[in-house]
Amino acid sequence: MEQPDSLEGWIAIKETPFEDPDARTRLKFLVGWNNAENKLAITCHNVAKCKKRSADDDRSWAGMFSFRDIRHAHQQMSLVYPQLDPYLPVMPEEMSTLWGYLNYYMGTYNDDTDVSETVVSDVETYLKVALDVCGKKLVVDTLFMEDSSTDAYFENLNDLKRRGYEDAVSRAADHLKEVLSLRAGSINMLDMLGVYELEDTAVEDLLMATVEHFHYNLQPFLDVREVAYIKRQEVSQNSHPAR
Repeated sequence: MEQPDSLEGWIAIKETPFEDPDARTRLKFLVGWNNAENKLAITCHNVAKCKKRSADDDRSWAGMFSFRDIRHAHQQMSLVYPQLDPYLPVMPEEMSTLWGYLNYYMGTYNDDTDVSETVVSDVETYLKVALDVCGKKLVVDTLFMEDSSTDAYFENLNDLKRRGYEDAVSRAADHLKEVLSLRAGSINMLDMLGVYELEDTAVEDLLMATVEHFHYNLQPFLDVREVAYIKRQEVSQNSHPAR
């Protein structure tokens, strides 16, 4: 039978899954137009904020992006940070899009491979805004598929459960302190009786939270002892076969 507090089947997302773990670095974007590929050439590299540098500080990324790729990346990042949505710059439509084909048949499609410096500059500015809004991790992961694994975005359920017990103890202890502070404001015995009742409840809650935390920490040792006992019984039975 499944325990009431079982986390089996649950997936816990980290509170800040896209937080940049290394605040010492920033990304610097360089955007240009590649006529041969007919795409945007985007490179970026880390710029350390302090003199002490590491191997990760020298990392860089590069790739070729169509305007459609930029729009798709924008949609993905805007799902996480909706405030980024209005910052997508105006970019030419490509033949691969519906509007591109419509413009082609209407005679308004421009197949000139030379993209204006304004468009390139606007994309570069947009990427800087995306970095400020979304953070380094999300921008790099979205544009360059830096981390295709989703493990980094999920909590370890054991750690999550442990922190839950620790937080419960901390909240109960803080509540008890608040209740104890009410003594100073009590002016008669009736007030004190009310405070004593609150203290009893607060102490009981703290004891319960502490016991649950203790049992959680103790459980792995009990499991190991049980396994050791079972193994010992098996060895004993094998060494003394029934006659």
